[in-house]
Amino acid sequence: MYCAGFPNPPATPTLVQGNANIIQIQWAKPSSNGGSSVLGYFLYMKAQTDAQYTLIYNGAENPNDVTFETTTDQNGNPLIPLTNYLFMVSARNIVGTSTNSDALSVSIPYLLSTTAT
Repeated sequence: MYCAGFPNPPATPTLVQGNANIIQIQWAKPSSNGGSSVLGYFLYMKAQTDAQYTLIYNGAENPNDVTFETTTDQNGNPLIPLTNYLFMVSARNIVGTSTNSDALSVSIPYLLSTTAT
């Protein structure tokens, strides 16, 4: 008899693209799925000054998707210039959810005015 276990956490997310308008990240699949296929990923986000992370992506419908992009913060508001955002990801299989990955920190640059002088 073989028993499956929890998957390992995915690797720390990496930044694909980041500017004042969009953040796109990706992550590597866990080194071990615990003996059961990964059913999806949970992605969490917070501003560095926030106390808690917020679930911003539940990848149950696309278990092979390891990328995510957003134009808003964890509350659905536009990204704020000069703000640090943190992202963590976990993997889920039939047994349960892995621990979270280490956090990726993304700094939003200052948005320059395009007004002519």
